[in-house]
Amino acid sequence: MTFDRYYGELIYRLRMPVPKGVVYFRYFPATPETPAQDLLHLLSVEGLVLEGYFTVFERTQLRQRPLA
Repeated sequence: MTFDRYYGELIYRLRMPVPKGVVYFRYFPATPETPAQDLLHLLSVEGLVLEGYFTVFERTQLRQRPLA
């Protein structure tokens, strides 16, 4: 889980070691609890797999790209 916009560059461009999965929150949270609530929501989505993916969570959309 990260708010670091350069994390994807480290993995895909600079070929850093690949983690099990990444959830990148691409927004500025209103409260410290917001990311935790959003992560709990993601974990409750039926059929959504986070392991093996770089997941980008924005306020209006969710995108995923397989990790190498």
